[in-house]
Amino acid sequence: MSKRKDKRIKHQHQENTHQDAINSSLSGESGNAKADTKDRAEGQQKRDSQSYKWMGLKERIKASSTTDWLLVFFNSVLAVVTICQFVIIGNQLDVMRRDERAWITVKIKSDTTIQPIPSGKITITNVGKTPALHLDSVFWIEVIPNGQEPHFGGAVGMPNETFTAGAVIPQDPVDFQLTRQKSNPSGGSLEDYALSDAEKKSLELGDAWLAIYGVARYQDVFGSSHWTQVCVWSSYLKAFHIYSARSCSDFNSVDER
Repeated sequence: MSKRKDKRIKHQHQENTHQDAINSSLSGESGNAKADTKDRAEGQQKRDSQSYKWMGLKERIKASSTTDWLLVFFNSVLAVVTICQFVIIGNQLDVMRRDERAWITVKIKSDTTIQPIPSGKITITNVGKTPALHLDSVFWIEVIPNGQEPHFGGAVGMPNETFTAGAVIPQDPVDFQLTRQKSNPSGGSLEDYALSDAEKKSLELGDAWLAIYGVARYQDVFGSSHWTQVCVWSSYLKAFHIYSARSCSDFNSVDER
């Protein structure tokens, strides 16, 4: 009886071992199947990604959803509106600054008759709404042979007169007298430069004309630099005569910033 029992136990053990082998085989096959499925999914995903990467513009457009295109559209509109707002604000600031800034005008009144020493009255006025700062102006008086033009900016060694001011208040004109100057032979300061007999005769005959010109430079309260340049000319021949003074008239200008 003991032998039969041992036989049954042995037989049962063999069956259990066989079943475990079957289960292990099935488990391995299931694991392999899952791994194969995962590998195939990853491979397909990689192929899809590469396919989209190399997809043409037409295919990408087809692949994009309506929502994507709406987002692109609204973002583009928002960018355009933002840029337009910046441009409008910038233009409004420029208009405001031009309206509020200092504007320097320079008026020159020259002699109506030939004087021994050529001279002129200079009037500088700030017609703007805010002070003009760091005014620096320079002026020249020159007898011009007819047919020639003034040495705008002054000829080499040609003396000039200057007028400076830390601030020019709006609507408060500043006047000063300008005379033709020359260097003092003995050195030191400049001295008045009278007309020579030849210059006086040329002016009387219309062979020469008198020019007074200059430039005023300044800053506004916003920190921008500006300039005003002016030229006036005078002739003393009573009869009609043509003078080469066009360049003097064209010299008159202001910056518009």
